[in-house]
Amino acid sequence: MIGTFASVTKEVTPESTLAIKTYSKQHGKLVLEHYQREVKTLKRLDLKDANSAKEHHIVYLSSIHETPSSYQLFLTWYDYNLRLYLEQPQTTTRHALAHSFLQQISQGLLFIHSHGIIHCDISPDNILIDTNGNMCIGDFGCSRMINEEDQPIQNEVIGTRWYKAPEYLFGYKMYAPSTDIWSLGATFTELLIGKPLFQGNSDLEQIGLYVKTLGVPSKQAQKEMSIYPDANKLNFFDMDDPDSDMDDEEYEESPVKPLEEVLEHANVDMNDRILIRNMLTWSIKDRFTIEKAS
Repeated sequence: MIGTFASVTKEVTPESTLAIKTYSKQHGKLVLEHYQREVKTLKRLDLKDANSAKEHHIVYLSSIHETPSSYQLFLTWYDYNLRLYLEQPQTTTRHALAHSFLQQISQGLLFIHSHGIIHCDISPDNILIDTNGNMCIGDFGCSRMINEEDQPIQNEVIGTRWYKAPEYLFGYKMYAPSTDIWSLGATFTELLIGKPLFQGNSDLEQIGLYVKTLGVPSKQAQKEMSIYPDANKLNFFDMDDPDSDMDDEEYEESPVKPLEEVLEHANVDMNDRILIRNMLTWSIKDRFTIEKAS
C-alpha cells in the first residue's frame, strides 16, 4: 500500500502481525517533518500496549527504525482503511456503519484531544478497520498541538482537501478540536450518502462547493472569518446569492445540490441531518463539540 508520504507493507511474525510504514529519505524535509510529527504524537499519547491503543481507537506504535535510506514505523496491522473497506461486500447498512464509525472515532478523538493533540487529517483513508469492524485513527503526520500556530518558514499544507475545514482553505493556522469535528462530519456524511460530499479539485473550487452546498456564511460567520489571511477568497463568490449567475435550467443541471436536498435524496434520518448541519458549519464557534457530535 502506497500513500502520499509513505508505503506500508505487512510483516507476519509468530507473535503478531505488523504494518511497516516506510518513509523514504529521498523525498526530503517535508517527509521528515511528517515522520517526526507522527512519532512525536504517538509517543505523547503514551499508549502502553496494543490492547490499550485498541481501547482508545488509536493505531499502536510498537517501535521505530532508521536505515540509511528510510525511516520506519512498526504499527499494529489493520486489514483495511475505511475507503478500501467500503469496496468490500457489506453485511451491514450504511446507517449502521456510519454510526459505528462516529462512535468509535469520536472516542479516539476525545482521547487525543485530551492530550492536547489535533489530528488534522481525519478522512476515510486514515481510519483503519479490521474484519470485525474495529476502527482506529491512523496517520498522525499532519497532527498539531491545540492552538499551535505554524511558523512562517513552514509551508506544509495540513489535511486532505475533501475533508478540510473551511478555515484552513482561507489560510488559518490555529488548530482546535473543531478542526477534527468538520472532518468527522464530512466522513460521517459520506458514509450515509455513499459518496464524498465535497470533491473539489482545487482550494478555490472546494470553497465554491461549500458555498453552494451549505449556503453563504452568515454575516456573523463572515465577521468571524475576517481574521483569516485569505478571507478575500470569498470575493470570488456572490455573498448575496451564490447562484445569481445561473439561470433555472443551469441550476437544475448542476451536480452541486444544497445539503438538505442531498440528505433528503439519500433518506438520511432527521437526527442525523441535525448532527451533520452542526458539524459542517462555517463558524468554528457554532460547530458541535466532540461530546455533542458523539
